[in-house]
Amino acid sequence: MLARVLLGLVLAVLSATVSAAATSDASLVVKVPLEHSRGSTAGSPNNTDKWLGIPFAQSPVGNLRFKSPVAITKPSHSVQDANQFGNACPQRPSDTLGAPLGEDCLFLNVWRPAGTRADAKLPVLVWFYVSLLPTEVTYPFSDFIHSGWSIYGRSRLQPFIRPNAANISKPIVFVSINYRVNTFGFLASSHVPIEDLDAGLQDQRLALAFLQDNVAAFGGDPNKVTIWGQSAGAGSAEAQIVFPAKQSHFRAAIFDSSTGPFKTAPPASTYDEPGKPYALLTEAVGCTSGPGSFECLQQVPFEV
Repeated sequence: MLARVLLGLVLAVLSATVSAAATSDASLVVKVPLEHSRGSTAGSPNNTDKWLGIPFAQSPVGNLRFKSPVAITKPSHSVQDANQFGNACPQRPSDTLGAPLGEDCLFLNVWRPAGTRADAKLPVLVWFYVSLLPTEVTYPFSDFIHSGWSIYGRSRLQPFIRPNAANISKPIVFVSINYRVNTFGFLASSHVPIEDLDAGLQDQRLALAFLQDNVAAFGGDPNKVTIWGQSAGAGSAEAQIVFPAKQSHFRAAIFDSSTGPFKTAPPASTYDEPGKPYALLTEAVGCTSGPGSFECLQQVPFEV
């Protein structure tokens, strides 16, 4: 219930009046590292501009599967329509995701009050989605501690935002991000390079770094970023505080029904033992356990 109330408040904030010139097509074209993204106003609820499916990292496929995310470094001058959600990260199929499943899934979405100027410097609220089913595995010892509930989730939040509060005249920029979950985001083994453990949490961190560089173009203030998560999303938001980046990417956090980031985490080699998740995974897909198993898993077809 609290989450629904908070979501309603987000919508009320997005609906607030902003002193700005009328939105034009040109004002909805925003430059981000890979391309220029053209947003839209038509069809957006409560008079908001939106940009959907903006990539914030290179596609985590092939040799980048299970690896920590890689920033986009090759710019393009093309203009792409950002009016559809990107793929949902691999997880159990669900009719409620609102997007196809795919490994190429590191996208984020941006909403702002319609007509917001690029120099508005609005506060920014970033959503870490809830993951709905508990995992049956424990977690790797690494630079992060996984919250324990990231089996699946979605960043397609906007359709679930409903007005529950009056216009409070405090507009914001609202951002939802995708991050890898389950095996794709939290593969644990002594054969996984230590810098690639908990890739899903590293996805979140790279998305926040992307926003530091780019949210001002959408009218947001990079110095006024708040992260907000529910359940596993709250636990991962806590992990971002407990294990901070060298450079701060946000100023505040909201934890809703947190699972907590503090789990007893044995060494990653625990998962290589017979009957443990990594051993079961390699056996199931036909990879030989031991050295080379990680590279073998990277080459297994996604459909398997």
